[in-house]
Amino acid sequence: MKRAPIALVFLVAATCANAQAQTYTNVTAESGVQALRDSKPADWWVSGLTFVDLDHDGDLDLFLSDHGGAALAAINDGKGKFSAAGGTYPKSEIHNCLDVDEDGKVDMDLTYTDGGAKWWMNKATVGSATLQFVDSGTVNTRDGNQSRSEALVDFNRDGKLDWVRSCQGQNFKVDFGDGKGKFSADSVLISQPQGNALDAGVIFADLDGDADEDLIINWGGYSVPGGDDYGRVRVLMNDGKMNLVEKTTEIGLKTDHLAILGAGDVDQDGDVDLIGLEDRKFPEVIYLNDGRGSFSALPSAVTGVSGSSQYAMWGLATVTDLDNDGIADILIDGRFFFHVLRGTGGGHFVFQNDAWGGITRTAEASVDGGFAFGDIDSDGDLDLMGFSSTNPNRQIALYRNDLPAQRWLNIRPVGLSGNKAAANSKIRIYEAGTDRLLWFEEVLIYSKQAQQNYYAFDALERHYGLGNRATVDVTVTFYPSGTVVRKNGVPSNITIVIGEDGTGGTVEPPDAGSGGSSQDASPQDGSSRGDSSQRDSSQRDSSQRDSAQGGASQGGSSGASQGGSNQGGSSQGGASGQGGASGRSGSDQGGSAPDGGTSDTRDAGGCACRAGTRDRGPRSIAFVSALLMGGILAHRRRQRR
Repeated sequence: MKRAPIALVFLVAATCANAQAQTYTNVTAESGVQALRDSKPADWWVSGLTFVDLDHDGDLDLFLSDHGGAALAAINDGKGKFSAAGGTYPKSEIHNCLDVDEDGKVDMDLTYTDGGAKWWMNKATVGSATLQFVDSGTVNTRDGNQSRSEALVDFNRDGKLDWVRSCQGQNFKVDFGDGKGKFSADSVLISQPQGNALDAGVIFADLDGDADEDLIINWGGYSVPGGDDYGRVRVLMNDGKMNLVEKTTEIGLKTDHLAILGAGDVDQDGDVDLIGLEDRKFPEVIYLNDGRGSFSALPSAVTGVSGSSQYAMWGLATVTDLDNDGIADILIDGRFFFHVLRGTGGGHFVFQNDAWGGITRTAEASVDGGFAFGDIDSDGDLDLMGFSSTNPNRQIALYRNDLPAQRWLNIRPVGLSGNKAAANSKIRIYEAGTDRLLWFEEVLIYSKQAQQNYYAFDALERHYGLGNRATVDVTVTFYPSGTVVRKNGVPSNITIVIGEDGTGGTVEPPDAGSGGSSQDASPQDGSSRGDSSQRDSSQRDSSQRDSAQGGASQGGSSGASQGGSNQGGSSQGGASGQGGASGRSGSDQGGSAPDGGTSDTRDAGGCACRAGTRDRGPRSIAFVSALLMGGILAHRRRQRR
C-alpha cells in the first residue's frame, strides 16, 4: 500500500495540533517589547504597564512606568509591534488616562513627586512620528502624598467630571472639574471613617441602583507581611446630595479582614458586585449584589488557586471578557500575584493562567502595577501584559490572544460636554429582540497608584464578548441626566459609538484611515433620546425615585464637608434590563448566527470594523484539513495508476 507524502502527514498533524493549542501566546520578543526592556538597566524599576493610544492614531500604544522617573513610551504599528516613541512625554507613572479637556486626544494623569499627581495634556498631531504631552500647570498638580488612589466621577452631578484622591491625612479630597480639563483643589472633603487615608483605595459605583455614586473604601498599608494588615473596608452610601453615610455591615460586608479590589457585574444580572480578598488568602471572594445594595458572599466562587497575598489592599480587579464567550472574566493583581480568572457563569470563576499558555502568575506590584490588557493587534480580542519576574530584575511579558475566535462588540458611550467619557453611565446589552440581559456595566474609572482598571483610547471604550451571536440590542443610560439611548440590531465584530445627543456611528480599524474614527453626526436608526426611547416602563431602573427622595436624610453624620456650593441634581433612572437568568456556562447561549455560529471574526454584519486579520476559527482549520486530505487522496489515486 502506498503512503501519503510524509510532509503532508506532518502538515496535517501540525494543523490539528494548532487547533488544540489555541491559547495565549508569549510574543514578548517578536513584538519588540523585550528589546524595549533590554534597552534599560537590569534593575530598571518598571512600576506600571498601560495600553493607551499615545499618538492619536487609533491603536493602543504602550507606556512602561518607572518609579524613578525613567519611563518609556512605545508606539504600536497597528499590528502589535512596538518601538520606542520620540517627542515629549512625562517619565513617571500613569494613574489615569482620559480625554479630560475633551479635545479628542487622551490625556494622562501621572505621579508627581512620591504619591502626588499631575495631568499632562495630549497635543499630538495625527500621523506625527513624535509625541507631544504638555504639563497642565499648577492648577492640575497635587504635591506630596495626595493621589495614591484616584477616581474620576461626577460626584456633584453637575455633568462635569470630578477628580477624587486618596490623601495623607484624615480626608479624601474631591476636586470639582470645569469640564475643560481643570480641577479645583479640595472642593469637598470626605472624612476617612478610620485612620489615615494615605494608603486607602477608593472606588465609586452605584451599589443600590438609585442613580447616585456610593463610595467603597479599603486600606491596608505597607505593614510588614505577617502583621495585622488583613484588609479593612468601609462603604459610604450616597443620598444623592453628596451626603455619605457609612453602612458597611448593614449591607452585608465585614469591616475587617476583607479588602475590596474591584467592582463589576460578575454574574451579569444587572447590578454591581464586589471582588476581593479575605484575610489576604486565595482564592478570591465574590460578594453578589441583590440589586438593592445588599451583599452576600458566593460560596466557592473561585476555584483552582491557593496560597495568599503578602498585602491585602494592593492591586485592582477588572471585569471583562477575554475569550469572547459572553461570560464575564476577571483580571486581578496584588503583591506579588496576577490571576486570570475565567468565568463559568453565575459569578463563578476558575484560575486560568496555566491553562491559557502559562501566563505568569507573578506581578511586580510594589506600587500597584501588575497587568495591562487591550486589543493591541486590532483583531477583536483582548491581549494581556504582565510581569515575568519581580524585584530587583523586573521583567515583563506580552501575551497575544490566540484563543478560538468568537464574536464581540466594543461600545464607546459619548456623553455631553463636560463628561464626554460618560463616566458612571450604564451600558446594557440584550439578546436581540428581547429584554434578556447579556451584559451590564457601569462605566467606572479608577486607579490605584500605577494600576489602571481599563485600556485607554482617545474615546472611552468597553469590550464585550458575544459568543456566537450575530446581533444584539444595546442601551446606554447616561449619567447624570438619565437619558437612555437604544440601538437595536447592532451587528457583532464592530466598535460602535453611542452618543447622549443621539449621534453615533462605527469606528474604522486603525489602518483604514487617519485617526481611526468615523462617526455619523445624525441620530442612528433605531435609537432615540430620553424617556421616549424606552419601550415600556420596565426599562427604567427598578430603583428609580423622584427627585424628592434624593434629599431624604439617611441618618448619621454626612461625612462630607463642602468647600463649594452643592450642585446636586435630581436622581434619574435609566433602563434596568435585569430580565433573564444569568447562570450561563459556555457560549451556547441562544441566538445562533445565521451561518451556524462560525467564529470567523470578519464575516458578521458585512462590517470589517476593528475586525481580525488572523483567522483562527474552526471553519478555517477544517478547510485547511480538507484541502490536505484532498491532496493525500489525490496522491493515492496517482500512485494506483
